[in-house]
Amino acid sequence: MESKLILYLTRGSPACRSVLQLCRILDLNVELKNVNFQAKEQKSETFSKLNPLKEVPVLVDGDFILSESRAILAYLVNSKKPNSPLYPFDPKRRAIIDQRLYYDATVLFLSHSSIVRSVIYDGAKDVTDQQRINILSVLENLNYFLSQSKYFASNEDITIADISILSSVITIYECGHDLEAFPYLSKWFHSLENLPGFQENQEHTRDFAKFFKKKMGRAMFEKKQKL
Repeated sequence: MESKLILYLTRGSPACRSVLQLCRILDLNVELKNVNFQAKEQKSETFSKLNPLKEVPVLVDGDFILSESRAILAYLVNSKKPNSPLYPFDPKRRAIIDQRLYYDATVLFLSHSSIVRSVIYDGAKDVTDQQRINILSVLENLNYFLSQSKYFASNEDITIADISILSSVITIYECGHDLEAFPYLSKWFHSLENLPGFQENQEHTRDFAKFFKKKMGRAMFEKKQKL
């Protein structure tokens, strides 16, 4: 009998939303457990046993526990739908997916999470020029990737690279950054609107954008205007 999946998450997190959306795409039966960071539930003894780093998302699959969203994305496909086009066995195709995931983790995600952290934890009330430059550079790179193929790691199939990157792009977009200056990125973004879990992802992002605006005193970027 297959064990029931449990996903610990906070819906304001792009990383959590990407895992949740993959669960919707794979039509998985998953129990969702919200971790309230404002109440410091991530520091509780119970959660710390699941993830000593005190971060979300965390996936529990029977007696197996895994953190880090991109690792979870790969695990879910490998274990629930092996050799799916989402994360195929072919080493070259998988290498491109991994490359895009690493770019997401080390460049794209940091470009906007650094702004969020500075506002929520340091009380910043504006986006610095360097942070704006970083966002612009990242969007230009994403647009370039998509000028080479329909999706981030394939010309035919959506992969977990698209799902992971999507949550970051939705965050940047819903926090006010225009995508029209990046035609390939904009086309890709709107092409995924009918993907299972997209609307849920976007709704949770809009809730986060409202929370962030309240903290900062205004939107991260001027609403839907170019930098």
